[in-house]
Parts: sequence; C-alpha cells; structure tokens
Amino acid sequence: MQYFDEIDYAPTPIGRGAAAETQRINGIHTIANDRFFNLHVEIAALAQCHVWNLHVEIAGHVLFRVWISTWRLSA
Repeated sequence: MQYFDEIDYAPTPIGRGAAAETQRINGIHTIANDRFFNLHVEIAALAQCHVWNLHVEIAGHVLFRVWISTWRLSA
C-alpha cells in the first residue's frame, strides 16, 4: 500500500512486506514528529516575541505616564 505517491518519506529505500511497511510508517512518524516539534518551537518563539513586545509597550506607557505626572507636579 502506497501512502505517498509523489514523495517517499522513508529515510532509506523500501522493499516489500511487513518490514517495509514498518519502515515506511516509522519514516512518516519521524517526519510528523519533526514538523510538530518545529511548529512548537515556532509558536513558542512567536509567543515570546509577543509577550516581550507587550511588556515593552506597557513599560513604555507606564514610564510616559509617570513622566507626565512628575512634569505636571514640577510645573
């Protein structure tokens, strides 16, 4: 049974029989695990960027408010 017609995801040439099917399935699982891990890494990196940017934005806003308050008090 052919899982992918265009691309062979198995790392080594595949023969016939149960061993070949096991090898093919292991290759598919390896590809799936790699893609899933890469997706997790990408999501984590994006989340860190968004959280960092949000922290910077909030800190900048707070500092601006404090600066305005002290400027008004000193005037």
